[in-house]
Amino acid sequence: MRVCLRRGYHHVFDDLVRHPPRGVEYTIPKATSSRGQSGMMNVVKRKGWRLYSNLMKKPNVVQVDCAAGTDLIHSNSGFLVANKAPWVIDLEHAASFVGFESGRLEGVRSTVQRYLSSEHCKKIMPWTKAGEVSVRNGLSTRGFVDKIEVVYPAMMPVKIKKEKGPITNLLFVGQGFFGKGGKEVLEACDALRDRYDFNLNMVSDVPREFQKKYRQFNFVRPNIPREELIKKYFSSADVFVLPSYIDTFGMVFLEAMSAGIPIVASNNFAIPEIIGGAGVTVDAGKRTMFNRRMLFKTSWENFNKGVRQEKPEIVKDLEGKISYMIDNPSVRRMMSRKGAAMVARGKFSVGERNRKLNRIYEESLRR
Repeated sequence: MRVCLRRGYHHVFDDLVRHPPRGVEYTIPKATSSRGQSGMMNVVKRKGWRLYSNLMKKPNVVQVDCAAGTDLIHSNSGFLVANKAPWVIDLEHAASFVGFESGRLEGVRSTVQRYLSSEHCKKIMPWTKAGEVSVRNGLSTRGFVDKIEVVYPAMMPVKIKKEKGPITNLLFVGQGFFGKGGKEVLEACDALRDRYDFNLNMVSDVPREFQKKYRQFNFVRPNIPREELIKKYFSSADVFVLPSYIDTFGMVFLEAMSAGIPIVASNNFAIPEIIGGAGVTVDAGKRTMFNRRMLFKTSWENFNKGVRQEKPEIVKDLEGKISYMIDNPSVRRMMSRKGAAMVARGKFSVGERNRKLNRIYEESLRR
């Protein structure tokens, strides 16, 4: 089967291309984003597309330039397909259809529903159950409710040699320091210094004022190559800490789970669904970007202001959860096994994803 993959820039799609379903040949149009391009090129393309879509008051819709002999189009990241040919689509959230522009879905909702209800759209694949809820609550699904099916992203297990150090190593990895809960992690870890001997590696765009204030911790530039990040920092980490208020998925959680690192995260959006028994969560409360219906509850401007405010209740919760992890190595080992199993052979495994995609692709061509 020949599938034209209109891929997104996220490295989750790298593993899809490298490890396709059996019997599937992916062809990739030239006019698409990928990690193979420079980061600046991808940023320019995304900003340019958003500007165009905003001016035209359109959702993300593309005419995919497919090679001859294509059987099916698979579009990533909520880009709707204008081709008069069978296509399937995956997405993180209902707002993916408008590039996560806050408040814009309402103005183009009917257009999105028309594309998803068309005879050419064969399957709508949210990345998570939380993503599915956002679609059902953000759109009128009457014309395509039977097309919706969750297909979890997958990654090949990371090959890593774990290094056991003399003290507990905590690891934070996240671009977007405030939105990922970096400020609260630093405050919680600072409060725990008198009780525990531990180290914190923070791979993030940490403002200089925080680097100066918390000199006792190790700060690393966020654009470190993935291979170096995994080899140097994941290999020595005992606990992964990322109480994000913003992530709709977060492949970094899968990387931590695959590396056998137990997790302290937030209960934001799909994160509890992702980590399951591989970690513990803190209550993000009103700080998260999403409401109970899994839709945006505020503008990006208000959200960015809110995450900079003091959050003592979250800091206290983080102190307790990090302390629990440090005090209970047997619990960490149990969580480590559960996380690694989910990526190696569970719902986030390449095998499970490919079995679903094989069935979906075949059904799409018969419908």
